[in-house]
Amino acid sequence: MNRHRQSGTDATISLTPMIDVVFLLVIFFMVGNRMDAGSAGVEVSLPGAGAMQAMSRLPDRKVVEVTASGDIQLDGQIVTPEQLTQTLRQQRSAYPDLRVAVRGEGDSSLQLVADVMRRISSAGVQQMDLATKSPLMSSRSGVRR
Repeated sequence: MNRHRQSGTDATISLTPMIDVVFLLVIFFMVGNRMDAGSAGVEVSLPGAGAMQAMSRLPDRKVVEVTASGDIQLDGQIVTPEQLTQTLRQQRSAYPDLRVAVRGEGDSSLQLVADVMRRISSAGVQQMDLATKSPLMSSRSGVRR
């Protein structure tokens, strides 16, 4: 049997693409190294930070309750009228959009509720709600000022 003779060309691997990739990597590292060395002597003036302030949301609406016995409660704590004004003034300086809800019991003095509302207003609070609770109804009605 006669076998055909294979052609005389040898299979070779072309190194040109690999040399191109290696050359590009060498250029990349040379340029990267040069940039790093060149920026070492540059003086940069970094911006400063202003005064640090807490990043917190606005407080929930403060609740002032006037009981039938004449006690004034701010968020469940009994306070004097002077303490009420002072506390709300301090909180309003931190949160200008402070909201206050005034709740009066059905048997409480209307004069006392009006005095509490005047004190809240003198503390600088602009948003005040008035809530009452009727003995016949368990829902609250609010009147915005």
